[in-house]
Amino acid sequence: MAHALDTLERALNALHADARCEVFQRHTRRVSIDFEQGRTQVRHGAEQGTAVRLRADDGALHFAAVSGLGVESAREARVLASSNPGVHVWDGTPPWAGAGRLVDAEGPADLPGIEAMEAWLRSAAGSARGCLDAVVGVEALGTGDGLRTCRVRGFVWARRLEGSRVQSAVARRLERLDFQDWEDPEPMDLPEVGRSHVGDIALLPAAVAAVAPALVAATRIGSPAGPGWVCHDDPAESEALAGGLFDDTGFPVQSLQLADGRQVLAQPRGPGRRRRHSFREPPMERAANLKFLPRGTWDGDGVLARAARIHATGPEWSVVLDASFAKEGRPGGAWSPWVVRARPEAWVASCRAVVPPLRRTPEGVLSGTLVFDGRKLRPCEI
Repeated sequence: MAHALDTLERALNALHADARCEVFQRHTRRVSIDFEQGRTQVRHGAEQGTAVRLRADDGALHFAAVSGLGVESAREARVLASSNPGVHVWDGTPPWAGAGRLVDAEGPADLPGIEAMEAWLRSAAGSARGCLDAVVGVEALGTGDGLRTCRVRGFVWARRLEGSRVQSAVARRLERLDFQDWEDPEPMDLPEVGRSHVGDIALLPAAVAAVAPALVAATRIGSPAGPGWVCHDDPAESEALAGGLFDDTGFPVQSLQLADGRQVLAQPRGPGRRRRHSFREPPMERAANLKFLPRGTWDGDGVLARAARIHATGPEWSVVLDASFAKEGRPGGAWSPWVVRARPEAWVASCRAVVPPLRRTPEGVLSGTLVFDGRKLRPCEI
């Protein structure tokens, strides 16, 4: 952390940065273990980069990023940023918080051991292919007005591949990683179910992670919310994968209630909500740690989806589900494609319940099974 702040200071001094210049640096170390047919392969990697944003007289922000740290990388990024088109921040707030020093060292100080990672993967993957990644990143942010922040962030991410099906589990530390997080409910034998009526649509946590953040971003404040749509964004929680005490532009964060089961109360926008997927991309406003609270129950009859993808090409979205008919919360028969064509507001308004247990996903979502009224969304089997 001390080295990261020193590198940042030298880069800022070399740029003679004024209050309209922001420098962001990230150094990431990764170790990966692949497991297949009883054999393991270990890979190591590192990535480091520098991003610069400049604020023009008209308020537009110019952005560019290059690989590498230090003075020359910062100079190169500033030259590129000056030549790139600018964009305006929607609320007009400057992209830095002001003078001060913020440090966030809640993440792990180092990567877990190879032996411990291999032992975990062998016990969890079984006969399937598997992969386990451990990542530690050090980030430093500074502006010409004196803001200097530094953060250490780390997590472990496990994946299991069976055919074309990828399952995953994620945690901040290896000892907290639970392979039960990637388990689907066991199929059960069901009598023939009529295809003409669908009771509920239930999304397992992996499907929720693909759908819910997009719904949160797209649904307007004041829109009706079903009794199960009770959620908030809490970036400062110690287990938040992409969170921390401040966002990626230096603003301090706070918990934000997004919906209360009656209406949408807020969207994850403004200072404290800006996050970078990569140092190569400018910060975007989004929920960093989206949490759904358990609410209501489910009798388990309807369509159960274990994965989802969104085609948001117009006001009415097409959401493709990998789903099965379900009874008592368990799938009956093969998983097959289903599609739901509905506006985002219809999804939010029809949410009936959130059923535990809660699972944390790599997309920064903590949820149980979200249950929607299928009569309002009218899913169709493809």
